[in-house]
Amino acid sequence: MTEAKFIIAYLIATHGPKTVTLSHPAVKKQVQNLRDFARAEEIPAPLRWVSDHSRRVIGIDSLPKLKQVLETGTSLIMDDLSRLFRGCPSEAERLALLRDLEPHGYQLVGLRQGKNLGNLSNSQIALLASGQLDPRYRYAASSKTTRNVEDGIAQTKAAKIASLRARRQAADAKAQELQTIRDALQTQSSRVTNKMIAERANEQGLRTTRGGLWRADTVAWSAPIGWSGLIVSASLAAGPMERSFLARVGDSLMRCAA
Repeated sequence: MTEAKFIIAYLIATHGPKTVTLSHPAVKKQVQNLRDFARAEEIPAPLRWVSDHSRRVIGIDSLPKLKQVLETGTSLIMDDLSRLFRGCPSEAERLALLRDLEPHGYQLVGLRQGKNLGNLSNSQIALLASGQLDPRYRYAASSKTTRNVEDGIAQTKAAKIASLRARRQAADAKAQELQTIRDALQTQSSRVTNKMIAERANEQGLRTTRGGLWRADTVAWSAPIGWSGLIVSASLAAGPMERSFLARVGDSLMRCAA
């Protein structure tokens, strides 16, 4: 196998002067991390620096030098892959960039991640693009253990985020179910109680998010005075940390703190 003549080290600047040199304030830490890595691992091939400057990243076209390298099929190394997404102004742009990078995932290697983009799990990729990682990353020769711990923390955070979203979606779904029952009962009676809602929900085979039967005390949270609205046990539907309910204001539903 022929040894590589050089290793492409990619730098990205999202602020500062448009001309990117190795002493550019936005890339100095990246340069230091990559040089420390090459020294610690005794990499025989020299680093060839490639850089982009973009204050607003809306896709790979915002990073023309990166795009050019990837389209040749060449691999490159960065100190931290999450830097690619920090210039994206919104989630839509981060997702667009992820789609652009997907065909080249195995060409993008991150020191912080310890692997290439193509080998990251979905939770790791979600965290990578979320902006939650501390940008003050510093490479250390003995960082393997630290990186494993960081990866574990990253996956835990991502799992918590996914769980939180799932609980919120479940709470919203239950609120909609109970609101439908309440509306139906109000066409039959001028006074609708939580007990009536619970009984009708159970008759229709509806269950709480924990799989239990509805009771009057689990159809718990009433909307503020003047709002017609519901009506769901936040602690059962979304968990004790998500104490909220949906209330109808006019023709729309709003989430309110309980």
